[in-house]
Amino acid sequence: MKIAHNYFLIGLFVFTNIFAQDRSQKNDTLDSQTVNVVKPYTPTISDAFKILDSPNYESDLNEVKKQVSYKTFSFPVISDFNPEKGSALPPSRNGWAKKVKNYVLAGIGNYTTFYLEGFVQ
Repeated sequence: MKIAHNYFLIGLFVFTNIFAQDRSQKNDTLDSQTVNVVKPYTPTISDAFKILDSPNYESDLNEVKKQVSYKTFSFPVISDFNPEKGSALPPSRNGWAKKVKNYVLAGIGNYTTFYLEGFVQ
């Protein structure tokens, strides 16, 4: 049953490709056209549109800017947080590394990236 199924799929694939190629040749309505270039395009500076960085505008409002003064009210914040002095912890070793005193791990990954790790006590 599986072999017949594979032959059916292969036959269907070949049949659709044959008809796809055959129809595109019969219904081709595109004709080849030629374009005669009389004069090549030579742009000039006047053809370019330049955007001004700072446009000129006239303002009817000639007001003087007001001076602004800021005031902040500072007051002490009462806190009961007192940090304790700490000490550095020794480096932790993962599960199986606790059981083994010396080990070397090596590997290779994608794009020839190498991995090498070792621990000697």
